[in-house]
Amino acid sequence: MPRQPILSVLGHVNAGKTSFLDAIRESRICEGEAGQITQMIGATEVPLETLEQACGDLLNQLDTEITVPGIMFIDTPGHAAFSSLRKRGGSISDIGILMIDIEEGIQPQTEEAIEILKESDTPFIVALNKVDLLNGWRGESELFSKAITKQQDHVQQELDTKIYELMGELNEYDIVADRFDRVDDFQNKVSIVPVSAETGVGLSELLMVATGLSQNYLSERLETDQNGIGKATVLEVSEQKGRGSTADIILYDGKINKDDKLVYGTSEGVRKTDIRALLEPKPLTEIREDKEYTEVGEVKPAAGVKISGRRYGRNNIRCTSKNSVKRKY
Repeated sequence: MPRQPILSVLGHVNAGKTSFLDAIRESRICEGEAGQITQMIGATEVPLETLEQACGDLLNQLDTEITVPGIMFIDTPGHAAFSSLRKRGGSISDIGILMIDIEEGIQPQTEEAIEILKESDTPFIVALNKVDLLNGWRGESELFSKAITKQQDHVQQELDTKIYELMGELNEYDIVADRFDRVDDFQNKVSIVPVSAETGVGLSELLMVATGLSQNYLSERLETDQNGIGKATVLEVSEQKGRGSTADIILYDGKINKDDKLVYGTSEGVRKTDIRALLEPKPLTEIREDKEYTEVGEVKPAAGVKISGRRYGRNNIRCTSKNSVKRKY
């Protein structure tokens, strides 16, 4: 049974990563961040019905349907101090969205994100953000394919110039790219989708391209044994009032049961603890922002979940069932 793809949003600080996710889930997480910079990796589940609503008329125009059950988005920090967190998020992704500011182009963290995506052999899409800041741009909250027809010639020319400049920059990293509606081979060319996370222009096309790549080229990867040994990546370990030690994880294969054991490594050796609770955030709610989690008995992929345990360190956490089958995450 196919699971939903895991998609990481990467890029330089202030490129618009969290604002993009805010536009999809209509939240305001970005406004609550210190300096509006994401301080830790977060995860949001976007269910099928939301994808269909976001893609809207585009599905009818393309005479297609979405077959994945949804998308699990991971928002990664853009600041250089959070390099290890960003690499951890990129390494578990099925697909990536590389956010690039149209006025800034490739910046230091953009370059690092490209290297992460290449090292992990993760297919990705470039979201060329902030097109609404182009001088004379018209249109908001609509398809890019419609908005571009409303632009004056000089605006279209400026956009093409920005895209060609970016294509040249990406070519220096041995990446062949083009504007998404001009791509003739999605397996060998990276799609550049002009968007505005502020106004919503192009977001439908961006989601459609991400969904299409997942359905057409990652179907084998998304086939998982949802009753097998659980495999996941820990995003963040913290102490929370009323819950004690908690770990935010992304489960990408198998399942985790509430009666499993957590086995973890510390400076003093291996320790083991019980799972006190498996806590799922609501759909379209950021895993680190939800205040009213739903307690569940088991979790299947792909999912973001908060695990409440007795007390554990930040590294080498494992999970074992009652019969001692290890579930590493």
